[in-house]
Amino acid sequence: MNTPFFQTLQTFRANANLTNHELARLAEVPESLISGLQNDRRRVGEYQAMKIGKALKLTGKALEQFVFDAINTCTEKVLNEAKPYHSQLLNLVAVQLHRAGIPADSIRAFDISGDEHEQDVTLTLGSGKTAILRTHLVCA
Repeated sequence: MNTPFFQTLQTFRANANLTNHELARLAEVPESLISGLQNDRRRVGEYQAMKIGKALKLTGKALEQFVFDAINTCTEKVLNEAKPYHSQLLNLVAVQLHRAGIPADSIRAFDISGDEHEQDVTLTLGSGKTAILRTHLVCA
């Protein structure tokens, strides 16, 4: 069975002989994030996981696995929170992209901007073009 990410992080930090404060400083992330991750109360995405892994001096496959484990934990949380929603609603973006002729493997990067009511998702496509997906939520 795989070791939970919070235990993996605790082990790497201890083996590196770093305090939470030192690791946070080296990774340029909030100390509360390091503490929350180690207590299994917080989740982290790829960008911050990479920063933490590099601060722990992980490289190559070890760094890739560290980041994967961190993202996997985050993904599990999101998927569990999304389970109660109807599948049509959850797949709405994928369906819109498919209908627009944008396959998943053509998306090279994306950027999300906005607030909780309106967001723009700017997709950078392999062809060099961009596509913008705009959401607008009104609660009445």
